[in-house]
Amino acid sequence: MTIVAQYWFGEKSKRRTLAFQEKKESFVGLLNAYHQAAITSSVENAKNFAYWKVRCEIIADDKISHAIQRMIDTNENMEERFIAHNHLKEVLRRDLQQYL
Repeated sequence: MTIVAQYWFGEKSKRRTLAFQEKKESFVGLLNAYHQAAITSSVENAKNFAYWKVRCEIIADDKISHAIQRMIDTNENMEERFIAHNHLKEVLRRDLQQYL
């Protein structure tokens, strides 16, 4: 019985670590793509951002997806963009903190 419990907890820990790594990689990829798109507006950078956006939408909850979409929707309004930017950082941070 003890071996089964140890195995189960070990597997749960591995899945949790893997989920954290995947989210961290996706969030960093999204932020890098966002940075590149902000520096240089190009089709390639837009496609790269879209890739990371979809990847984050697959692995994260709806709060992340909504925050990313809010960033996109506020592209033309710098005041709203600043608020959306801070909101995105907050939800990304909160999502990763659950693994600490």
